[in-house]
Amino acid sequence: MLARFAAIICVVMAIAGCASVPMADTASDASLKQFSTHPDAAGVYVYCNEYMGIHRTNVRIDEQPLGQNTSYTYLYAELAPGRHRVSVEAENTDVLEFDALAGGNYYVWQEKKMGWFSPRVKLQLVSESEGRKGVASARLALSTYNDADQSGARAASAAGTLGSAFLGILLQILAAPVLLLH
Repeated sequence: MLARFAAIICVVMAIAGCASVPMADTASDASLKQFSTHPDAAGVYVYCNEYMGIHRTNVRIDEQPLGQNTSYTYLYAELAPGRHRVSVEAENTDVLEFDALAGGNYYVWQEKKMGWFSPRVKLQLVSESEGRKGVASARLALSTYNDADQSGARAASAAGTLGSAFLGILLQILAAPVLLLH
């Protein structure tokens, strides 16, 4: 009985802590997944096609806010040809610089790995075939960006992680007598 109650509490806490980003309409998502190119601009897809919790990350291109990514989302921008810098902020900040040519698409994979209080990120420029596959498994997020929201997400993430750790320890203490009886 106690184990069932503990499991229910864990599920409720996980659902309550979920964060999301505003999503674009399905028509815009489908249009960008055609991977069309423009003769005088470069298309850049910044995508995260894996799950590492509920954390949002702020994405910038050339120090300008692009939007927020979370698990299984992507952002898109058209850029002038030349050297560009993509940065993502989470527990760490990672930066990727690359040269973009007009008429091409570029795919930046936002990899997430386990961190202390929120995921650690690493940006990688990937091949077109790998990038298309990654974008196809994600959904287009609206280009929203909020520094206050990001720090709030970090604080909530830290609180959620600490709260989950506390709950885990509490559940172990409560379950110990039950385990000893079996």
